[in-house]
Amino acid sequence: MQRFDYSTNEDTTIPDLLSFIFNNPKKSAEKAAQLAYEFSPLYAITAAQNAKQNLNQGNNALATIDTLEGILSMIPLAGRTISKPLGKAAREVVEDKNKDLLGALEPKNQNDLLSNISNDKADQIAKLRAEANAQRFGEGWDIQPPTDTNSGLIVFHGSGEDFNKFRLDKIGTGEGNQAFGHGLYFSDLEDVGNFYKKTVEMNNAIRGRIRFKYKGKEFVDLGDTPAAEAASPEYQVLVKLKEEMAGYLPANPKLATPEESKKRLLARLDNEIERYSKAGSVNSDVGSIITASGESLEELILASYKREREALLKLDPSQIEVSTGKTYKVKLDVKAEDLLDYDLSIGNQTEEIKSKIAKLVDKELTTDDMVNFGYDPTETGAMNRLKESLLSENRTVVSFLNDFAAVKGKDNAAEELLNKYGIKGIRYLEGGSRNVSGGRLLDIEKISDGNFQARIVLDNSTRQTGLGGSGRVITKKQGFKNEEEAKDWVNSKINKKDSNYVIFDEDLINILAKYGIVGGVGVTALANTDITER
Repeated sequence: MQRFDYSTNEDTTIPDLLSFIFNNPKKSAEKAAQLAYEFSPLYAITAAQNAKQNLNQGNNALATIDTLEGILSMIPLAGRTISKPLGKAAREVVEDKNKDLLGALEPKNQNDLLSNISNDKADQIAKLRAEANAQRFGEGWDIQPPTDTNSGLIVFHGSGEDFNKFRLDKIGTGEGNQAFGHGLYFSDLEDVGNFYKKTVEMNNAIRGRIRFKYKGKEFVDLGDTPAAEAASPEYQVLVKLKEEMAGYLPANPKLATPEESKKRLLARLDNEIERYSKAGSVNSDVGSIITASGESLEELILASYKREREALLKLDPSQIEVSTGKTYKVKLDVKAEDLLDYDLSIGNQTEEIKSKIAKLVDKELTTDDMVNFGYDPTETGAMNRLKESLLSENRTVVSFLNDFAAVKGKDNAAEELLNKYGIKGIRYLEGGSRNVSGGRLLDIEKISDGNFQARIVLDNSTRQTGLGGSGRVITKKQGFKNEEEAKDWVNSKINKKDSNYVIFDEDLINILAKYGIVGGVGVTALANTDITER
């Protein structure tokens, strides 16, 4: 194996190594990525990718930290005695806060740090990977990124919920649009995941769906049930606090915090307590009603308000952790070529895919299905003609899915059968690629404002485009300063092949990372200035 060679000094210490990384961020990030992909430890790949992104943005400080974390995840001591102090030292040094902190670190020989990792020590590599996964994801994780021998896809998913496993029984609780098949949706593009995270969060806010933990435990709203009526005063005020927060979303998030909501609830309770304390008096707007048991109804209400106020005073808003959406980075244990291609007809799929669909059709079609498809079972050769129709080059994926749903009387009938016969999902071009990928330059012309306009034409009889249906689609963009700039845009678009995926089997999905998004999301894949027309 070819080692890192950050300097010619064999006795390079950790501070020296750190200094070299900071002063040579591009070279270090490239070498970290090289070694990461050689061994495929999960976190090293992620760190190297993050380093590359920060380098592209000119942020050498963050790139240094990312590179360092990538290296640390590849050495036997990662996650134990070196990772945390060195990571802390790195951050303080690159932020120029405390360079003396490095002095607290024991010098380590760089050669020693990497000596236990070699191609002939698979057990060391396996142990390293398990330690790194356990450190970052908890015990029981053993996720391995795709390699030549361990295929898979690294993709993204956006959700308004925070969870640790993707489940098919949760389909429909998020964005809810199953336009390309019934399953769990993912994208090659992180921007797409971020967009759907924000979309679902906004929809939840509009509908008043707020989830939170109180004192570390998930709060469960019991709804309009006897259990809710019999619940503790603490539960009662948490329900009201939840409703209060929801009332200010999404328009006024600053007023929707637990702290602000508690203040408003207390103010209203104080007002009601004052009103009912004067019940029946001359200047009161509250009368007095005596119940059959001889008690004053107003006094009962007053006592209830006082109990509620006492419970609310005891409630600590800082112990409320409002759940936010997450963007998930996941590994799919499937290769792209093993998925049904939505943008090709059934007859133009790969030989392996066509073989599996043919077996499905042979094994699963019944006499009743023939009738529902419009074929007469008593007619000679009718079943063969039906099979030929289902497997033909004219049969689109969308018609295959829709027809099986109608014939079998179940929305996801086709997806369940495809999964049964080894086709684990669907892939389709994402929005920014659908109308342009594989297209050609139609023309470039100078327009009235002196700038240039370019047009791309796509002729595809089977691909469902962003406008719905299929056929000829023309996409244009204006504002180019010269023809060369316009040509560059055309080439970038027609060669764009980013995909989205619909997965039928939840056990193929492994969460690698999940994170929230701070600030706005630039959805380059969805929000662009390209104009598409028929």
